[in-house]
Amino acid sequence: MSYIFDIDDITVWSPALRIGELYVGFVHVVESQMDETSGFKDIASDMIDIDANSFIGFVNVLITLSATPHQNRLLSWHLRSILGPSIVMLQRAGYGARLVQDDSLFEDARMLAAYMPQ
Repeated sequence: MSYIFDIDDITVWSPALRIGELYVGFVHVVESQMDETSGFKDIASDMIDIDANSFIGFVNVLITLSATPHQNRLLSWHLRSILGPSIVMLQRAGYGARLVQDDSLFEDARMLAAYMPQ
């Protein structure tokens, strides 16, 4: 079984069910801790429809927070588990140019994309 993530009716990621559930869990924890919304809408127990504008805002907040020098280094590493897949999904949906640019995160996302089936 797999998990489906759609943005604008485009399937941008279809990981194994356990991987999808873990990623969604990470996102929900960060949403509640940062008081930000990801734009995730449950369509089924294994399918998420993502509001592009909300998700772009959410990811940009996390990129900025991750890159802020005075932030806890461990927090930056935790956020990378969300940022890599999130950047790949937004790029696949055609929204990469609307993200805060971070060369290190975007390089990680380029490498990660090969392991993220659509």
